[in-house]
Amino acid sequence: MNMVPFKDEKDLDARLASYKGSVNNDYMNRRRYLEEFEDLHYVDDGDLYIGTKKNGRWHVTYYLKENKPLDFDEALVTEVVGRRPDPFAAEAVGFRLYKMRLRLRLKEGMGEISPRVVRIDDENFVARGIAAFDPVSGNHQSMDEIERDVREGRVIGIPEAGFLQYSLSPTEQTIEHLYVAPSSRGKGLALEMVKHYVAACIEKKRATVWTDREGGAADLYEKAGFRKDGFLSAVMVYEPELK
Repeated sequence: MNMVPFKDEKDLDARLASYKGSVNNDYMNRRRYLEEFEDLHYVDDGDLYIGTKKNGRWHVTYYLKENKPLDFDEALVTEVVGRRPDPFAAEAVGFRLYKMRLRLRLKEGMGEISPRVVRIDDENFVARGIAAFDPVSGNHQSMDEIERDVREGRVIGIPEAGFLQYSLSPTEQTIEHLYVAPSSRGKGLALEMVKHYVAACIEKKRATVWTDREGGAADLYEKAGFRKDGFLSAVMVYEPELK
């Protein structure tokens, strides 16, 4: 099966309506769909998959009626989110668990302004940093998206050393990337940037970040006032060569 573009927004809405009540991992995604509409594709063959292609993989949301085994020619990534995410439906059609992530929410606001942290305007430095993130679960943005975030002031950091990039929605803001260049690691720069972000960049009542459940990143965010809120994400992958 191959992903194809929607004809228009009415086409999107009609297909979503036809899968009302299906088993799905749609977490009120319509707003995001419209933001990405130019790049949005789908497959509708008894089960509906909607997504965009990033870093050579389709990042999809699923709506399952017939629960057919996956038969795509390209790799897929999806996520199941909740306090106790149940990946059974995704596994039943051919996804496998790749990793678990956890969410933290800003609770205490232990921020501190750093005079070294400024707006970053070097799109190429940001692009190189993003390219270093996990090729499957990382948010690998296009150059247009990076340029937009730089232009709108949502990338802060220490020039040539590291950056923090965040997104804004009507109700919350989220840290998307926290990157420190290899030559600058081990100097506390990541925590310095997070604390500056907490002190200077919070615009919404709800500020969150997702990070891998394994590893020490959650501990770093907790030092700036973030706390685990109990939500987990099961990152699931489908690879056609393994079917």
